[in-house]
Amino acid sequence: MKRVAVIFIVVLVFLVVMGRESSALTFEFNKEKPGMQTFVLKYLHFTAGKENITPVLPTTFYLIYYSTEDIPVLAAKVGKIEKTSPISPYLEKLSGGGDAKSITGPHGEKVIYNPNNPPDKKVLSSYALWDGWVFIGSKKETIMDLLKRHKNTAEIVKADKAVSTTIKEWKNAGVRIWGDNTNDRLSSLFGAQRTKILIPLIRDPRQIKYISGAFILTEAKEMSGTLLILPTGQQFLKDIESDLAFIGETIRRRLVAVKTPYKGKVYSTDNGVVYETYIGNYLAAQGQIVREER
Repeated sequence: MKRVAVIFIVVLVFLVVMGRESSALTFEFNKEKPGMQTFVLKYLHFTAGKENITPVLPTTFYLIYYSTEDIPVLAAKVGKIEKTSPISPYLEKLSGGGDAKSITGPHGEKVIYNPNNPPDKKVLSSYALWDGWVFIGSKKETIMDLLKRHKNTAEIVKADKAVSTTIKEWKNAGVRIWGDNTNDRLSSLFGAQRTKILIPLIRDPRQIKYISGAFILTEAKEMSGTLLILPTGQQFLKDIESDLAFIGETIRRRLVAVKTPYKGKVYSTDNGVVYETYIGNYLAAQGQIVREER
């Protein structure tokens, strides 16, 4: 997998994620929405061998940050895969071709993996086929554990509609995200991110119960969207609102250096804290928010 920092700007602007250590977050990408074809094809690279697999994924696909020890899992509803299916040669290549091995997953599904891939090398090398869906990742153990924790495929990529549909961009968004903090799963990623990003984070992530966001991109590389944070208790609303306001002001000041327009608005509702934003160029913003990897 070739990680491109810009794919996470959509979330970094809203405090949460950048890097392999992330967990408990699901991204939904819709290639039919404005600005998304360019975004996915140019900036969202997951390679099988040396070929980017994202062009052959369905219109809607998912990126699931599940394990703190592994890269995210790609998920998509593909139906029955034949030898002539566009995705078939990519799956064969990443799983080792003739050397590929197969085991049975927790629901009787087939899990195929590359036995020659070093376990510490975080590249696409395993996939599972379950009820018309494909789940692609690095370690077969990560994929199997993800599937084991859910009763069916729909449950794996299910957002809390009662929360998400209150976000005004949800219907037209090219990128949607959601995640819950059950057992402090979201909290676990914050410490690892503090050396990777150049903006402050929520001071106490244990105050977060659930997050959901929706973002609209344009061909001109503009990004606008809303993040909704539900606190673990009403007493934390002001703390989260204060943290988000400080984060937003920090971003605004940093983007001045690259002459990138930014607008941000933070406010509380009866249920949670809302952060609305606009960035005039998400590519220019990336260097001001994410520390460059060497």
